[in-house]
Amino acid sequence: MKNIFKYNVNKLMALCLTAFTLLLSFSCSDDDKDNLNDFLETGGFPRFEVTPPAAVGVNQVSDVNYSFTILDANKNLASYDLKLYADLAGSRTDTVDVVVLNSFPSSLNYTASDLATLLGITVDDIGFGDTFYFTASVVTVDGVEYNGAERLDYDDNDTEDPSDFTFTGGGVTNDLLDEAGYRQAFEFDFVILCPSVDLSTLTGTFDVTYDWFFEDDPWQVEVVAGPGANQLTIKDMYGPYTGQMGYDVIIDVNPTTGAISTDKQGVFDTNAFGWGYGECRVETGAGTNYVFSCTGNIALFLQWTVDLGSFGSGPFLLKKAD
Repeated sequence: MKNIFKYNVNKLMALCLTAFTLLLSFSCSDDDKDNLNDFLETGGFPRFEVTPPAAVGVNQVSDVNYSFTILDANKNLASYDLKLYADLAGSRTDTVDVVVLNSFPSSLNYTASDLATLLGITVDDIGFGDTFYFTASVVTVDGVEYNGAERLDYDDNDTEDPSDFTFTGGGVTNDLLDEAGYRQAFEFDFVILCPSVDLSTLTGTFDVTYDWFFEDDPWQVEVVAGPGANQLTIKDMYGPYTGQMGYDVIIDVNPTTGAISTDKQGVFDTNAFGWGYGECRVETGAGTNYVFSCTGNIALFLQWTVDLGSFGSGPFLLKKAD
């Protein structure tokens, strides 16, 4: 089960105060800013000229074509090292080297054949619903490395002392990686959409193949059409796991692209587990949210919240049972 006591309120307050203090520091006079340069450095940050699509729609896999342009946001990058792995029919490939860039802006383009060659497979091994994940690291002209996969975090040293914590991970914050407006090029991915959307194939019994929140044994749920047009309902989403029935989740489906979304809806009562947070709710977050009628998959990227805040975000994946 996900550790819901992930964040300590005192430490969060300390971090907020630290950030607020830095904000005040940057509001001082120019002379003060010059003094700050003695111990503050500009980080390396690769940025897209235009953020590439999170999904590619084609009539046949061989038509896949994925392109983007990398910018040096802070004008201090010495190198940009891009790597790739893929989820092919539920199996993850090895991570492979793609390219190292030393000048910016740089434009890149990858066809299905290019991606297959990089991964050491053939185009025939790639199918609709497969996802390709890119991850990058950069080195600045000062020799400092930044890696999007190593997010800035912290460890509690003393739960009673809000000032006693240690920063961990890399130098890239969640905000920089998760807020779309920054157009970050550290971590990105795309999925190959089915050529068409047929909701009639997406009802029946589904296996929960992955659940970010509980991360325990899989279970099965029923998916039915409706209640409205271009909607599906996951019946008793966590019922078989929690024993709490009646918490259905309605998802809206774009009939053209298969993109899905859901408003905030209750899924179980945390008080039943003695957590004391009231109703836990889910809504779609910034990730892969699509139905794949040609493969029988429903991929949701959800955020789990209660009145006090968020537990975090992650995938909730369904596969139509045989």
